[in-house]
Amino acid sequence: MTKTNFAKKILLSLLACVFAISACFVMTACGEDSTGKVMNLSLNPQIELILDENDKVVSVTALNVEGSYIVANVTFTGLTAEQAVKTFLEATKENGFMVQGQVTLADNTLDIQISGDDAQKLFNSVKDYVTPYLADMNVSVKFELDDIISKADLQEMVAECMQELDINEIKKYSEEKLMQLIQESRKATEDIYAVELREFYYEARANEILEAKYKAIVDALNIPALTSLYTNLTTAIGNLESSYINHIAGTDYQSQLENYINCKKQELRSRLETLDAGVVAEINQNLAEAEEAFYGATGEYQKLESAISGFVSGLQTAIGELQSYLDILGDLLVSDSTINNAIATAKANFDSATSDTGFAKLYEECINNDYWNGLAQTNA
Repeated sequence: MTKTNFAKKILLSLLACVFAISACFVMTACGEDSTGKVMNLSLNPQIELILDENDKVVSVTALNVEGSYIVANVTFTGLTAEQAVKTFLEATKENGFMVQGQVTLADNTLDIQISGDDAQKLFNSVKDYVTPYLADMNVSVKFELDDIISKADLQEMVAECMQELDINEIKKYSEEKLMQLIQESRKATEDIYAVELREFYYEARANEILEAKYKAIVDALNIPALTSLYTNLTTAIGNLESSYINHIAGTDYQSQLENYINCKKQELRSRLETLDAGVVAEINQNLAEAEEAFYGATGEYQKLESAISGFVSGLQTAIGELQSYLDILGDLLVSDSTINNAIATAKANFDSATSDTGFAKLYEECINNDYWNGLAQTNA
């Protein structure tokens, strides 16, 4: 056999393996057919609602810090879209995130984003249902259909929450399949209220699958040089995840979160009170400082971000080096089933609520909602 033909055989084998892995992801992620919608609500707190084919809420996800506070303390699942919006406005008001009384409508604008062909119809239904309740709530709210969530938007959502999937494959999915994947992902993270922790879950899940895939290949090939590169890969992932979770679980992060929420509420209340200009300026300054501290614009968190960037760079280098070897050697000696089984096992362990190596067990201190409940009792 010539070198050219051998290279072609290796390339075809490698491509077949990649396609098989992609197919595995699709089959295990999609599940049974269903339809639904995404509906985002934004009025200081920002949340995402996943609706089923009957426009009932099947999951709710916070999109910002204020939204995390609402999601942790209010039940939306099972409500109709109209009931959910009413509940959202009530919770926003009761928890101090809405300006009450006769105010400029710009202060209380509810921006709504909806996916699907009948987005405008659902928006009108929500507005008609909620409007009669506003007088009793003593609030003025302006409803705006801020955007219709497109198929491209859904593709981006899937790419973010299932990072192991190839973007070119995601673009081939129907809107129905995209909604299935989003719904599955939100189900897995329904108990994770903090936005940063949920984003960390997506990254950690992708890294777990990445490790499993390469371990299966490296173990099968049994080449010392590849084993060394795989060790570099796992070390980089470990460093990245340890640093990130130490920040999320740290007392500084949680105290900054509480301070930010308190300052935000104080700023909203100040709009309805006749206060000295100096007092208003102090309130606004406190909010700005609390926001800067929480989002890590200065100090230790900035150093952490720099360290994380270094770990990411090291991880990418390790993957690149490992892949360069695999491109040369091919996956000729590694069966598709070996890789697929390794990935399936890694995904099952990662999402298991009882596995000692699963996300829920490893980071239960950060997922536990006792902190959010305490915050509600303190500041409601």
